[in-house]
Amino acid sequence: MSYARRDGGTQARELALALRDDGLEVYLDRLDMRGGIGWRPQLAEAIRRSRFLVLVLTQGALASEVAEWEWQVARREGVTVLPVKGTPEPDFAAVPRWMSELHWYD
Repeated sequence: MSYARRDGGTQARELALALRDDGLEVYLDRLDMRGGIGWRPQLAEAIRRSRFLVLVLTQGALASEVAEWEWQVARREGVTVLPVKGTPEPDFAAVPRWMSELHWYD
């Protein structure tokens, strides 16, 4: 799951836990990262092993270099990006063109 900590952390955690309750395997940095290993290699490996990258898209995520890096890794690795409208909703005019053409989840 990709999100910006500054404005999407609570929503991402709630969504991750709800998906886990439904029996899905969800990787969320604050729940699943291991100490003593760099965060980038851990996230890149988690993305590579995934079929989907759920992106909680907020203004913070649009501005986040880390979130952008995560969706770039996903696209490069052939992982489907599933954007979820964050609360409050982002400025859709600022969304990358490739993402604006995707189906969005509420």
